[in-house]
This record gives sequence, structure tokens and C-alpha cells, in this order.
Amino acid sequence: MGYAGFIHGELADHGVKTIRQNGTLNTMLNQIGTIMSRLIAEKRPQVVIIEKNNFSQIRQNVRLAIVTQRLRAIARQSRIRFAELDSRTIRKLVCQNGNATKRELARTICTRYPDLKAYLESDRRWKERYYQNIFDAIGCGMAYLSKNRETRPRASH
Repeated sequence: MGYAGFIHGELADHGVKTIRQNGTLNTMLNQIGTIMSRLIAEKRPQVVIIEKNNFSQIRQNVRLAIVTQRLRAIARQSRIRFAELDSRTIRKLVCQNGNATKRELARTICTRYPDLKAYLESDRRWKERYYQNIFDAIGCGMAYLSKNRETRPRASH
């Protein structure tokens, strides 16, 4: 599970938290609850944003739908806003192309934050998948910030 934190619109923190999926659903939900509660206590975010699960009817994504409900409940208990953004919306706002691939999203993010290029290429496929979680989280944050800039009422002169 990737996470990213922004302060005044600038990337301030990012990382990946590993969730073991070899146990029961309750074990996984407990892990997620612990991780989210800890991140919320440490980072004190104003909003939690996740990529929307558009495939909840597919059997293997039922777990993801349950996880989303759990994240929403944790945010509500912590009195933090919760938002879901569609992957196409994220890619449209970040890459100006709703059909961009995850790789293109990562490259676009690296143009804005060159220090992240170290996570883009790897000699191991698992590392690329692992670090893609960071790019997904940063993309969510960038899209949310971009969307809110567009919808915020402008001051009249």
C-alpha cells in the first residue's frame, strides 16, 4: 500500500507499507487498520484519497472493496475527509491523458519530482511493482490537489 503526503501542494513524504495477504481477510483488515491509524496519528492528514476500485464485481477484487470500506470507516472515525478518484481521472489530471499507462503516470511524476527516478527502473520485476505503489499514491494526491484547484471558487477583483 503506497502513501504520499503533501504540504501546501508539495510532496513532503512518500512510502510503501507492506500488507501480508497470506492470512484471513480479518487479519489483513487488522493490518490495514493498524497501518492507517498509525499513519493518521503520525502525519495528521486533512484528507485520505484512494484510487477508486472500478472492478468490485470481479471475485478477487471483493477484498479490495472491503478494504475500501475499512479505510473509509477509519477516516470517518478520525474525522478526516475521504475521497476516491477514478484511475482515468487521476491520469487525465496528472498526465493530461486519461488512457495513460501506470508507467506513463510514473514517468510524468518523475518529471515533476526527479528524485523519484530511483524508483522507476529496477533489475527486479517485483521491485517495480512494489514501488509502483508510491507512484499511484503520489498520482492520487496530485490529482486531488489539481482537481481542488480547478473547483475552488476564484476571488473576484
